[in-house]
Amino acid sequence: MKFMPQDMFEVMAISMAKYKLLGDEEFRKFKFAMHEAYKNDYKGDVLWLSQAEELIQDIQQLVTKIKAKDAFKYLTVASEFRQKLDENLEIPSATKKIFGGNFFTRSHPSPSSRKEIALKNIARLMVMMAANGYVHD
Repeated sequence: MKFMPQDMFEVMAISMAKYKLLGDEEFRKFKFAMHEAYKNDYKGDVLWLSQAEELIQDIQQLVTKIKAKDAFKYLTVASEFRQKLDENLEIPSATKKIFGGNFFTRSHPSPSSRKEIALKNIARLMVMMAANGYVHD
């Protein structure tokens, strides 16, 4: 059984928080699309979708706390920025970039701790965004 890796999970959680801002119908469509897109890659991982959804309020509170003028835009940039980093929030090596697809990624070692790790990493990601000159607009 393969569990969704931490970096991908964090992108999903950020994206879900972003789509939740658009209302329940848009969120439902996005959630369904993500489930359909990844259900075969992570057949035994029945936790990732509900865990990501449980983080929505916490992620939105982080965005509110930093006073982002446009939360949807901010979360879009955060998701894109997170996708460029590896599981340790570092720029991946050339080898990792080549062998970074779902087929080559390892299963998450502790899926029950994904939420706690994600919340810390997403807060750190926001600090990194500020340090890289992204103003909260």
